[in-house]
Amino acid sequence: MTLGRRTALGCGIGMALALAGLQAHAQSAFPDRWQSGDAPPDFEGIRLGDPRERVLQLFGEPDPSPLGDDPAASLHTLRYRDGALLIATDASNAVARIMLSRPEGGALAGIRVGDRIGAMLRGWGEPTQSRGSVGRYQIDDWTIMVRADLAEQKVLKLMLARMAPQ
Repeated sequence: MTLGRRTALGCGIGMALALAGLQAHAQSAFPDRWQSGDAPPDFEGIRLGDPRERVLQLFGEPDPSPLGDDPAASLHTLRYRDGALLIATDASNAVARIMLSRPEGGALAGIRVGDRIGAMLRGWGEPTQSRGSVGRYQIDDWTIMVRADLAEQKVLKLMLARMAPQ
């Protein structure tokens, strides 16, 4: 029995994970990628909480933002690689989010935008939460959010972020 494209889309990322080989993943030797107590992955030498100066040291001056930056905003965004990589810093100038929107943005823990969902599952395990086309790996006070193209079975966007205390 095969699912039509429309049916697979309606089932959300949970069904997409199954279609991408989750059963094979569950039977493989790959453990879930992250556990409680683990530090978040770094991105090309940048970690959540690093000072803005470290970002500038490793990546240089950011690309100009087409819309500018709102000085009253709680996060300030540094734009790199023609907007494929965005690094947001908080009021204390610490890295709060790293967002990837195109393959040239780089890879986060071995996965980049455009990779197959099955490759993500083999490397990272099953998301801790999923809704529609968004999967989330929530570990303690940090998270990785993945937006997927369910029809193409590909990663569309990645974000690593520190969660605000609850």
